[in-house]
Amino acid sequence: MEGEELSGVEKNDAAIVSRRSTEFDLDPVISRRSSAYFDEEDLLGYKIWVAELELLVGQKTKGKVDFRACYILLQKLNATIEKTSVEELKEYQRRCEDALVDILLKGAPPPVRRLICSSLSKMYGKGDQLPLFSRVSSLQLFLGTREAFGSQTSEDIRLGAMELMTELYYSHGRSLAVGVLETCLIAVKYCSRSCLNSTRQAGLRLLSATIEGVGYQHREADRVQSEGLKCIEKIMKEKNRGDPVSLGVSDVLRAISACVPVELWLSGSLSHDTARTLCLSGIRDPSSAVRYSFSIALGQLVASAHSIDDESAKEIVSHKNATMEQCLIAPLAEALLSEDRHASIALSQAWVYFLRYIKAHNGIDDSALLQLSKGPLVSVRVASATSSSLHIEKGPIGPDVGLGASLSTGERPFSQACAMYILRCGIIEQLGEFGQREMLLNLVDALLHSIKDFPPSLIIVELECMSYLMEVLGEIGDEASESVEKLLATCLSHDSAVVRCRGGSTLASLAIAEPGRAARLFGSSLNALKNAADALVDISSSVSDKSRTQQGIPRWAGSSKFGKEIHALHGWSCAVTCLVGAVPSLPLGIPSQYLKVTSQIAAALIESPRCDHPGARCAELESGYMILGSLSKHALSQFAAVYCDPILNIWLPVFDESPMKDFQSVLDTKDEQASSAEMWWRAEALHALSSYISSNLEYFGADEKHTLYGWLTAMVKVVLDNHVICQSTMNASRSGFSQVQACASLFQTRLFKILSLMPSDFWADEALSALCNNCVEGIANSANSILSVSGLKHFLTFLLDNDDELIQRFFFSKDIFERDLMRFSGASGGLERDIMSLQVSSPSAGEPSFFQSVSLPEALLIARVVIISCVLMYSSEDERSNIVKRLVDLPSMVRKDKTGSKRLALAMVAASPLILGFGASESPKSLPMECIEKIESMAENLVSESSKGFWVQITASNLYSAISNLIDIQHSYQLLSALCKNAVSTPSLDQRATYVLSIGSISRALGGLGLASLLPQIVQTLHALAKASASSISALIAHALTVASSSSGPAFLPYVKKTLDIAQEMILDDSIYSTAGLLPSIGRLGNAMVACLGPDYVPGSDAYAICRSIVSELRAPDSSGVRLKEDILSGALESVHYVQMLVLFVPNALTTAQHVAVLVGTLPSRQPNLRRAAADTIRHLTEKETKDVLQQNIQASLFAALDGETDLSTTRQLKQTIEVLLENGAAKSPSDWIRLLGGISTAALPKRQEDSSREIFGIDDDGDTPEIEVPKESEDASVLRPRLKTRIFAADLLSRIPRLASQSSKVHLDAIEAERHQGDWLVLSGAALVDIGFKLASGDVDGLRSRGVQLLVETLDALGSSRDPLSPEDLLMVQFQAQFVSALRLSLSKGASPAVNAAGCSLVASFLEKGISSGDNALMEKILGLLCEPLSLWSSGSPDQTQNAYSEWVAAGARVALLESHAICATLQESLESSQGSRYSEIVTRSHGPFYTILVECWTGLIEDTVVLLKEEPAHHASYTLSLYGRLGASKAPTLKDAKRGIEEPMRKAWPRILDAATLVMAQDRTVSHGNSGQARYCSLFELAVACSTFDASFGHTKVSILRSFARLTKPQYATQGWVDDVMIDEAAMVALEIMKDYRTSGEELIEICSLGSEIISNIVEISARKRVPGGLESRFCWAIECIHLSAASASSCLEKSLEIPRKALGILVSSAAAPEEVCYCLYHSLKCATTLLSSSPPERITSLAYRHIIETARIVSGEKTDTLDKAMAIDLDVPSISEILTCAFSEMTLKFIEACDQNESVEHLLHVLLFLGQIVSHQDSKTEAGISECQGTFLGCLQAAMSTSQANLRQTMVAGIDVWIEGNPSATPWVLQCCSVIYPVIIGDLFEYATADGTTAFSPEHIQMAIHICTGFCTVRGESYLPSFLPILVRIASQGEEKRVTTAAVAALLHIAQGPLSSSFKSLMLHLPEEERLSLHKVLTSGSSPRHERKPSGTTTGNPASAPMLKGFQALDLSRFKT
Repeated sequence: MEGEELSGVEKNDAAIVSRRSTEFDLDPVISRRSSAYFDEEDLLGYKIWVAELELLVGQKTKGKVDFRACYILLQKLNATIEKTSVEELKEYQRRCEDALVDILLKGAPPPVRRLICSSLSKMYGKGDQLPLFSRVSSLQLFLGTREAFGSQTSEDIRLGAMELMTELYYSHGRSLAVGVLETCLIAVKYCSRSCLNSTRQAGLRLLSATIEGVGYQHREADRVQSEGLKCIEKIMKEKNRGDPVSLGVSDVLRAISACVPVELWLSGSLSHDTARTLCLSGIRDPSSAVRYSFSIALGQLVASAHSIDDESAKEIVSHKNATMEQCLIAPLAEALLSEDRHASIALSQAWVYFLRYIKAHNGIDDSALLQLSKGPLVSVRVASATSSSLHIEKGPIGPDVGLGASLSTGERPFSQACAMYILRCGIIEQLGEFGQREMLLNLVDALLHSIKDFPPSLIIVELECMSYLMEVLGEIGDEASESVEKLLATCLSHDSAVVRCRGGSTLASLAIAEPGRAARLFGSSLNALKNAADALVDISSSVSDKSRTQQGIPRWAGSSKFGKEIHALHGWSCAVTCLVGAVPSLPLGIPSQYLKVTSQIAAALIESPRCDHPGARCAELESGYMILGSLSKHALSQFAAVYCDPILNIWLPVFDESPMKDFQSVLDTKDEQASSAEMWWRAEALHALSSYISSNLEYFGADEKHTLYGWLTAMVKVVLDNHVICQSTMNASRSGFSQVQACASLFQTRLFKILSLMPSDFWADEALSALCNNCVEGIANSANSILSVSGLKHFLTFLLDNDDELIQRFFFSKDIFERDLMRFSGASGGLERDIMSLQVSSPSAGEPSFFQSVSLPEALLIARVVIISCVLMYSSEDERSNIVKRLVDLPSMVRKDKTGSKRLALAMVAASPLILGFGASESPKSLPMECIEKIESMAENLVSESSKGFWVQITASNLYSAISNLIDIQHSYQLLSALCKNAVSTPSLDQRATYVLSIGSISRALGGLGLASLLPQIVQTLHALAKASASSISALIAHALTVASSSSGPAFLPYVKKTLDIAQEMILDDSIYSTAGLLPSIGRLGNAMVACLGPDYVPGSDAYAICRSIVSELRAPDSSGVRLKEDILSGALESVHYVQMLVLFVPNALTTAQHVAVLVGTLPSRQPNLRRAAADTIRHLTEKETKDVLQQNIQASLFAALDGETDLSTTRQLKQTIEVLLENGAAKSPSDWIRLLGGISTAALPKRQEDSSREIFGIDDDGDTPEIEVPKESEDASVLRPRLKTRIFAADLLSRIPRLASQSSKVHLDAIEAERHQGDWLVLSGAALVDIGFKLASGDVDGLRSRGVQLLVETLDALGSSRDPLSPEDLLMVQFQAQFVSALRLSLSKGASPAVNAAGCSLVASFLEKGISSGDNALMEKILGLLCEPLSLWSSGSPDQTQNAYSEWVAAGARVALLESHAICATLQESLESSQGSRYSEIVTRSHGPFYTILVECWTGLIEDTVVLLKEEPAHHASYTLSLYGRLGASKAPTLKDAKRGIEEPMRKAWPRILDAATLVMAQDRTVSHGNSGQARYCSLFELAVACSTFDASFGHTKVSILRSFARLTKPQYATQGWVDDVMIDEAAMVALEIMKDYRTSGEELIEICSLGSEIISNIVEISARKRVPGGLESRFCWAIECIHLSAASASSCLEKSLEIPRKALGILVSSAAAPEEVCYCLYHSLKCATTLLSSSPPERITSLAYRHIIETARIVSGEKTDTLDKAMAIDLDVPSISEILTCAFSEMTLKFIEACDQNESVEHLLHVLLFLGQIVSHQDSKTEAGISECQGTFLGCLQAAMSTSQANLRQTMVAGIDVWIEGNPSATPWVLQCCSVIYPVIIGDLFEYATADGTTAFSPEHIQMAIHICTGFCTVRGESYLPSFLPILVRIASQGEEKRVTTAAVAALLHIAQGPLSSSFKSLMLHLPEEERLSLHKVLTSGSSPRHERKPSGTTTGNPASAPMLKGFQALDLSRFKT
């Protein structure tokens, strides 16, 4: 063990582990642990812990055991039992059992008792079970004695014995057949009133364990159950039984409900009514924990009735129905009717437990679950129908008559929330996809047929369920959509305003679920809105009515006659508002035109209301501002484009001077109905303004701010001057608050919200101080509505820190929906959840889950508090002082308050603005000491009332924190020190708790180094309090220590050890399991200590041992139920936080597998905070230890967690984790990933289990992921599928696998190589990829269809080139041609969405590129026909349905994809083989032919759009209309700004191929490139190509496409037509050279770049040469030379093509009889190209090309034209002639020849050049006496010297070069003869040496062959003078016959001479030869030698050419006229 000395046993075990790791070569993960930390239980065995346990028992002092050491030891023992063998366990079991029982009966604390009970139960289960019975008997005997029952026995001993019995009965109850009744009676005995509550609770647990442990089949089961029911019935009659006893009773009730069979209830042996009555009485208990526990028992009671599925037995069916009715439906209806919220929540929890239990344990199908879903709806309907229309609901903090009740239109918010909670958590989340669809249809059908009979609350519930179902399903289908749309049209004109609002939100959900319908829904809603407005105008002008409206939305008098029209206008306004809010969530958007029309309608309704009737006018204004608010939040740019004036002007009807006067006059009339109506629509206007301000205030200019400030100040003055508004909540009449009071409250709330958004400079106006005073008065008046402190908890929850764990634990819940239900404080007429930002998706952790979650009076109270806090923060010191004094004096204003509860509640409300105003970090620091003392006095008064509850304590602590912000640091120290002293000195535990909380709050406020000096006193105080105080405040002390540690940082290090000791003492306290929040607080404190230690947290240290023991306690299972439920969930969160600490600070403490097991097991939790922490930790661990995490195979579990996740942050973390695993694991095991992701995206999955998410995604118990198969249609329809979002995410990941695998290894893409290399390769799963892609592409879900097609595209791109191993000549993917073609047909069909069409276009391109059509012409024509169908619509001008159904960017993106696909098809022929390419070209021409013009037009427009997109400023995009729509579609083309989202990325990818295609068609098709229109297209393409060359794009196909385009655009054919000018030539040349330079600089090598660049320059030079532009040819030849240099440096294979450029120009000039100076210029630069290349030590290939270029250049100017040009140039003596240039070049080459010969380098190519140049050099100048020029003579001298050298290889090279030259120039020119005469004597000598040698010679046969050939030709020309010396040698060589090749050459030469002009001389000389030689020759000739003349092979040379610097003679040539 690291850091510690190992004991002998430890060393031995460690050695064994190390040795085994070496011997067996363990897995790398296991081997790596050799360097990691091992806990002792990992190394030491069971017997060691037994020995230590016995030693610990023997060392007890004074009869007591060291329980701290015992606690840690028992944790290790407990962990070791499971890993111990049975034999070893049995060997030491008796000794261990005796020691454990001995400790237990000494009075151990609860954690030690729990560990002892768990250890004994495990030993009996795994080891010897025989001692179990004797142990139970001994415990019965002990507990049955009088001593055990009496006071002489310690309570801990008694509890230990009962807890052990409880554990044993829970674990082994079925084995304990004897003595069950005795145990039951003992348990009943200890439940008597004479016992302590802890003993009674333990007795009840034992009773529950006895009932549940033995089950219902035991012979004594009925008596045990009967005794238990009698016992708890008796206990429930007690009045003050206490929470622990009540919890025990509920546990017994649950056990009885679970174990009693239905037959027993039916027989009357047990009273079902009694059990039901007990459960229903328990759910009305004051304690939330007790209510929850009884709700579980009630749910279990109902679930037991459904445990038998015998529908044939009428009694059972009747019992089921009666149980449901009596236990759940009727009680819930009664509770909802009476507004008993505590009982309603408990009954809702019972409903959810019942539904989840029967789904998990009984396995009921979806149809049965749907039948049960009617129960909650019945309860809501009964409650709503029973209540009269005059019933006014009670708010949680309101009076007997609710403030918002007069605004109610039949809604019952709390009833709706309860029903929605039950249906969502109990029904919808458990239904399969088919069940969810069926439920949606059932709800729609029920509302369609009975909406008139349903109360509004029931309609609202069903609409909310429909919204959630549509969100979960994703897509619901056309038929269901039609039904929903029809239903919503009815709902939007319903009498209830809330129903209309919910209808609008449901319509938005429908639009999101079916994005293809969104535009149609939007359009129909706008039409309906317009019709409703017109109808209202028509009817309001003709109706006169004096009636007064009743409860509901306030309207002017006389508006009831056209109420339906107003309802329709309001309903469709809600619909449009919600649809605007849904636009950002629409994946494909809607056309911007709809938003513009919406903006116009809103502006018209606001600025130009058409109704004369004031009631109708108010309705118009309300609707307009409702829509405006949504536009301001989600579509402000569209509204700004329509509304030309400043946007603030739209609120002039509210704030302008005239409307303000009208408003004031209406208020002065005291007409309540008119005042209500005016305030109502103005409240909506203020709501819209707050939406606009919250998003745009930071962008306001000075003028806008000044205008807004003036408006708000004026409105504040109106409020203050009017009694109706400012005192709206003063008093209520006997019938409750009036409608005007409710409207005034709403108006103030909206106004105050806007004011709270204002910055500090706004609050300087004096009117705002008066407003603050009014708010203070409003708070004072609210004392009448505050009944108690407990009623403030919801109010304080909104204002105080919601992240504070102390506050969170008061709303214990299993999930976010249960939490929000418990926090629900709304009432009828309460504030709606913001409809303009309507949240149709699942809420995150901090947002309300239900509508109208806040009541109107509570919202107004919160708004007033916020306004006061703003004034306190930003006003002057005098103003703050006055406000503080008034707030402090508020409690004294309460007169009639006998109990003091109202006074205390008002004091807490008054303290709230002080906490908000002074508690923030930016709070003011100046306040008179008098005021500070008053605030401190207020805090002390709250401390004195600490006994009134936690909320008083937390308020006082926050107030002390605010005080510390108001005083300097010294006074803060004094305050904190005083609080520490008071905490120690006060005898009251409640006050001590308040002081502890205050110490923590001030510590958090001070923080950092400022806390260091007081830290000793703080810590010592808290430590002393922890030891001296009761455990009831231990949780608060632990919390304060945690805050002090996190606030002080490293300064807390000296106190860590002592703090951990305190934590360990707390965890061993007797009340650890009974004090709520204590155990999680200790866990939080332990984590804080780990964070404080940081890297110093070392495994093996004392701190590590203590913290680890704490976390082990948090994670330990609770089989006997001793812990509180809320502590279990909170403890799980802290255990996850501990894992985070370990991963950060101690990575080797645990293996990755251990971390993953904890974290993944946490993901199925319903607690969002817990899931978020686990997901965050998994992501961090995955990024850090990716390889190890991959080995755990958690992918399926992560997907299961992702599928059920609703929190956006957690979803993001899970997705990132899966993506990291995919990126690192897809290449290693692609088949596993394909199987998993394919199964999720295409297949149905196993049923979801309640307690495990591992089975959801097909995970076996051993962790492997089996193949997921698609269920057949005959299988169960309730099989659950993942949500659509999960399937889409899986499909997206699946498309990434081919790319990830291909980047890893090329073997993944080669089927033949994959078969050779064993492993998991992508190509082996190609069939699976195609199958999955085809299934997705041909499915019904549109969101998956595009992903399926994209998967096929990715598969083709990766595997399209792979060959079939069984038939290597065929492509592997050809066998799936049918699937690809079918997917193409479906994706390109008319009904497909734009996303599917775009993906289909890409698939066409990949399909044809990869050659999957396999030469099938008919198939290619069919595919191209599908692709060309949209073109026919474009050319005909037909409307594009995509433009009308989706956003502009969608249609534009689809058009870009289609144009790109056509471009790929057009350019594909160039890459195909010649025969296949010609056939393909014909097919493309037939298909594209009719559309070439529109294609080129659209292609050109797309490139132009790309240039604007990438080069222009974004400000220009708004006014630029896209050109890619062409001339025919220009009228419907959107702006670049509107379409940018969908086209930016596709354009960046597509423009190179499109530019390539456009230039190709331009070059090939005459219809496109003809006439003026053709010239215009050409010029446009040329300009765009130049612009594209400046893009900051990566190299590759982009640059190639640009060069290829310029190569086509610079063809001479365009110059012939006069379309090319000098500017265009220069631009093209510069682009080509720049791209080539970039490529050379980048280090890339791409031959095509240099080849295309050379072609462009070649075209340009040719055009220039043809045009003979004065002064332009020289610069273009410079470009040609630079192109040659770049080609030589970047890609030498392109050099040959580059060198053709100057030769081509020279040839054109010579053939066209150009000016002599131009010819000479071209000749000079052409030769200079070669000499420049030769000057830089080029490779041999470049040297060869350069020499050949010189020859080809010289050949162009050789012949008759040379003399003509030279004569023409003789006039101008300043210009050198062609002969001079060639002579100079000849001289330079001669000098290079001399240098090469001196250095013994290869001269073969150089000799060839010199021989050729010597042939064409003019002999007109400087002739010598020998008849040759001076330079020729120099060369001949060099040649003679080289031939005379003794180096045989050099001589052979010379001979070979001359032989090749003669072979190519058979005519005997003088130059040939001169060269031969120079070398003749040398080669004759070589021949003579060969002929006379005795078989040894230095010359090769090839050399002798070439020498014979040269001499033969030379003698033939020169005549008889040379023949006598040559013929004898030739005869001798021919006579030898030693070398066949030489002999054949000699014979051929003899025949040539004998048959030529020297035949007579030949005969004469032959006669003079010796007889012997003639006979030998005759013998050779008659032996069969072939007498033919063979061409001699040239000699081979070796060696590298040396550097050859440019010669001075060539450069010195006077070419000044040609230089630029």
